[in-house]
Amino acid sequence: MLRVKLLLIAFIVLISSCIQKNTQFTTDDSQITLLMENIQEYEVDQGYPPTNLDELVPNYIQTIPIPASTDKVEYSLDQMGKFWTLTYYAKSGTICTYESRSRSWGCTAFVK
Repeated sequence: MLRVKLLLIAFIVLISSCIQKNTQFTTDDSQITLLMENIQEYEVDQGYPPTNLDELVPNYIQTIPIPASTDKVEYSLDQMGKFWTLTYYAKSGTICTYESRSRSWGCTAFVK
């Protein structure tokens, strides 16, 4: 009986984290999408990505957007300076990362 209860609790926790994982990114994704578009525009114009987000201001974007549902946004380059990563830390505990190398997002939900 105890084993069944533990399995049920583990299942509920797993389902809860999946639901949280799938609901957060849609809230302010337009600001993140705009930031990504500005990084890509800079890359096309300059021939390489910016070394930091401040290089986008003011020619590509007026300010670096931080969505209301987000604690912080991080940007980094690989060692060769060719590919970049944009990570956004949502207040809900979700962490989403875009990698220019694969051109894809990956999100992970953590319970705070």
